[in-house]
Amino acid sequence: MQRILQSVFWLAIAATLFFALRKVTVFVPTSDKTQHAVTFAFLTALAAAAYPRARLWAVAFALSGFGALVEFLQPYFHRDRDYRDWIADTIGILIVFAMVLIVRKLLVRGRNSAV
Repeated sequence: MQRILQSVFWLAIAATLFFALRKVTVFVPTSDKTQHAVTFAFLTALAAAAYPRARLWAVAFALSGFGALVEFLQPYFHRDRDYRDWIADTIGILIVFAMVLIVRKLLVRGRNSAV
């Protein structure tokens, strides 16, 4: 199952990069910033599931760096660079980061109380 989740994670990273660098018109009834936050929240949750032993802060840092890289590259693909998109990416990452930390603490607490 881990290998499948890891494959899905890297496929999601590739798809995010592909669509971020292409001029694709997609109608989604939310703001651009919400789309960024949700995309990176999903990537964070997927990374936490695919790599449960990885240090979560390192995952969050790497994904935030990926978001910054995407924004840096976009002008080379005739897209606009917007630091606020990177902030939205990071907010989505931090929301899921906090949720995963809470769930992990609850799971550890539950294991310790069952012993």
